[in-house]
Amino acid sequence: MLKLETPPRRSPADTYIYNPEDPVADSGEREPENMRKHELRCDILVYTSDVLESDLTVAGELSCELFAASTGVDTDWVVTLSDVDDLGNSIKLSNYIVRAKYRNGLDSPELPILS
Repeated sequence: MLKLETPPRRSPADTYIYNPEDPVADSGEREPENMRKHELRCDILVYTSDVLESDLTVAGELSCELFAASTGVDTDWVVTLSDVDDLGNSIKLSNYIVRAKYRNGLDSPELPILS
């Protein structure tokens, strides 16, 4: 559940199993699109707020503090902000994709040391 309040410091982990043979297709478009078909998949995590009681204006740069782990050598993490209408259409307003090895910047790639 998406909340405007700060979450507790510790919360249970959410998990999913990624199948590299069935990646989520990103259109690459930088314009609004309906993400509902992706959100129905069982191999991604979706967090949705309660219905907003009043209009909400979002302006400026968006950010997300993501704590994540993967058994893969490298992976892409995607955060999408969508507006969900009464019919369940989830219209992408903004998204950001980062490859895990570039989490510290493009000039500082870092992969885990595997033993």
